[in-house]
Amino acid sequence: FHPDAAIRDPLWSRGLGDVYKRQQMAYVGPMLGQHHQFHHYNPGKSKFGEDRYFKISERIYRELDERLGSSEYLAGDLYTIADIATFPWIARHEWHDIGLKKFKNWLEDMFDHKLVIAKDDPKLEEYRSGNAGISTDSSVLEIASKKDIEVTQIGLPGNDADDQARYIEAQIEGITLASIYLPNGNPFPGPKFEYKLAWMDRLYDRAKNLFHKEIPVVLGGDFNVIPQPIDCYEPSLWEDDALYRRESRKKFYAICNLGYFCLLYTSDAADDMQCVDLGGRRI
Repeated sequence: FHPDAAIRDPLWSRGLGDVYKRQQMAYVGPMLGQHHQFHHYNPGKSKFGEDRYFKISERIYRELDERLGSSEYLAGDLYTIADIATFPWIARHEWHDIGLKKFKNWLEDMFDHKLVIAKDDPKLEEYRSGNAGISTDSSVLEIASKKDIEVTQIGLPGNDADDQARYIEAQIEGITLASIYLPNGNPFPGPKFEYKLAWMDRLYDRAKNLFHKEIPVVLGGDFNVIPQPIDCYEPSLWEDDALYRRESRKKFYAICNLGYFCLLYTSDAADDMQCVDLGGRRI
């Protein structure tokens, strides 16, 4: 599976787009998010955290620099979900204090792309008009759509004392859409892990209730679970992480086995997504 193959064959490009999408979910987003936490929001509180995530951010930029120095987009010459998912993180490059090099043109192209709406563009109001969101001190969830939204559920049933903003559910043109921010659960063992498992039990109950209504349902968001070894780099390093613990994966698959389809694993390119080399690491 060679990245240059994406330029020659659109099917390879689709597969590579899925690979880089996974890279954003498991690497670019989480690591730059930690960089934001230590450098931007809480500077001076942890020298270890600042140094660690600055170095990782430098590596992310170096790898993007190498990739986009020889490719128009992350998946070759096709604009894919990988670019859409990675772009918002690099758009905040001023926060990272690293600077732009070869992929500056890519960033400028992304800002100018027809599918990107600037924050001062009047078209953004079309989305704001269909906005549904909740927030607390610990988290924020939002659903945005050009279509009318009817919020049907805020928070998971089953624990009235849980005030974290981790679940919102809405109806959009006959489709029930849930936005999920599943608890991370680290460190393991501990109360955060127990909270994660209990939250997943409540999610199971809600997913089962929705499924039995025989209506179109989409459960999306950040599940904070590594379902299979191919979903992470070096699975052995994640054995005691809450995302990869057997208990978390078991509860994730219990939800899937209610009758839901995991779109990532039903992709035509799913069998090819674990085999790309990025900066010496296999993603």
